[in-house]
Order: sequence, then C-alpha cells, then structure tokens
Amino acid sequence: MRFWWALGLLVWAGCGDDDVGRDASVRDASRPDGCSGCAADVSFPDVGAPPDVGADAPDTGTPVIVAVGYGGLRVRSTDLGQTFTDERHTTESGGDDMALLRAAAFGNGRFVALGWSFFSSEDGRTWDAHDNPHGQWAGAVAFGNGMFLASGGGGYCARSTSGTDWAQCTDVNGDAGFVHVRSVLFHEGAFHAADQDGVLYRSTDGDVWEVEDASFGDAWAAIVDGAIVPRAQDAPWEGDGFSLRGGSGVIQRSTGGGFEDVYDIPAGNGVFQAHRFAFAIGR
Repeated sequence: MRFWWALGLLVWAGCGDDDVGRDASVRDASRPDGCSGCAADVSFPDVGAPPDVGADAPDTGTPVIVAVGYGGLRVRSTDLGQTFTDERHTTESGGDDMALLRAAAFGNGRFVALGWSFFSSEDGRTWDAHDNPHGQWAGAVAFGNGMFLASGGGGYCARSTSGTDWAQCTDVNGDAGFVHVRSVLFHEGAFHAADQDGVLYRSTDGDVWEVEDASFGDAWAAIVDGAIVPRAQDAPWEGDGFSLRGGSGVIQRSTGGGFEDVYDIPAGNGVFQAHRFAFAIGR
C-alpha cells in the first residue's frame, strides 16, 4: 500500500534534510536522517504555485489564510496576510521533529494541517487532532475530486473526504523503496506527486498511481502557467497581488517589491520552509 481559490479558494500550503535554511535555534540535529521507522514508539492522539484546492467549497465568508510549521505552529490571517493572530503551537523552538507541521490545505469547508500529527479546523483558530492512518509524516497535501490527499515519508498516501477521518491509500511510488514524496498538487482533475528521485506521478483518487514524468528531475513541484514544473523549495506562496513566506521566526509579505515582516512567530518557531505547501487559503 503505498486547492487561492478558484473563484474563492487556493492552497498554498521526513526528517533529515528539511532543516536546511532554518535558524540554528530551531533545528533538532538529533533526528535521524530519513526517519525510517522513527514513529515506532509514538502514540498519535485521537484525533507551488499553489495547487487547485477547494473547488467544491462555497464562495462565502471572509477569506482566511493559515500558516503551519515548526513546533506544531498554526496561525491565521483574516486580512489577506497583512496581520496574523490566533497562534497555536505544541512545542517551543521546534525543529525537524515530530511536532513539525509541513502542509496545509482547505476543502469542503475545512482546513487541514499535517505532519506526523493530523489536525483540522473550520476557521483556522480552533483545531482538532485526528489519527494518522499510516505512522509516517505527511509532507504535502492537496484537495480535489472531493477529497484531501497527502503524501510524504516513504511515499505513503493518506486521504479523507472530511479532513477528520483519514485512511491509507496506495503508496505513490510503489516499488521505488523508501523514497520521500515532497510535493502534492491537484491540477486538471488529478493529483500529481513528485518524489526525491525526481519522478512525477499521477492519480485521480490515490488508488492507482502511474508515472507521469520519470525525468521530471525535482522533488519540489509547482503549477505555473497551467503546467507542472520544478520550483525552488523555498519559493513564496503567491496570492492575488501579494506573496507570503516564512523567515527566521517571522512571516513576511510582499506586494511586488521586497518582503516585509508582518508577524513575529513566538516560541522560537517558524513557518515550514516549503512555503507553497505551508500556507492555505479558504473561507
């Protein structure tokens, strides 16, 4: 087994090498590279350009942007990223550890925030925890075809229609071995996932994956001008006339010039460095 919004909604939302570019104060150098099997003793609580996310959700209410990251960071903005409030975290000075939340998405009226832990929220302020169905970390998640689909450590796949009840689906890269998936996008009716071997895969539902481009060449994918292309891991999340990214303990915003600090993240934490996947927008 191994969605900026379309007339309303967009998503901009392992271990080992993911702390590259992080401030040293929030690294955890003790984590083993790859984290293969490092969830063995963990008890989970009950609990790009952005992909096309949340097309099934109604275009009503105030836009909310959620950012996630180190130490279990969850924080929201109700003014298109000019300010952020309602911060939540689970640990201080988090690093590449099991509190790290790597991915966010919005669909069917609900945000999800994923890493080793799985959370959901209807408003980006109050969060509920849910079971991780696989015991590996989620590195990216997208919403489409009426479901959330996530992948990450070892290419494992998890999906949910509600964002609260998750189940395993078929591993993205099948027989490739324990190869991490870093990008999940939804585009033109299908999910697309890129792994660390630089292979791009495609599936409509997570049941059957096929190789879309064996020579894609990068684990970090984005949708640009209607095509799925490689893009730098730390490229900013792009909204309508503005961009957001995480800095060293801050969230930064740009309207076309330089980036300016808009939020000081508390407790020594920060937004996960794959910014396209660590921000999500919904209503």
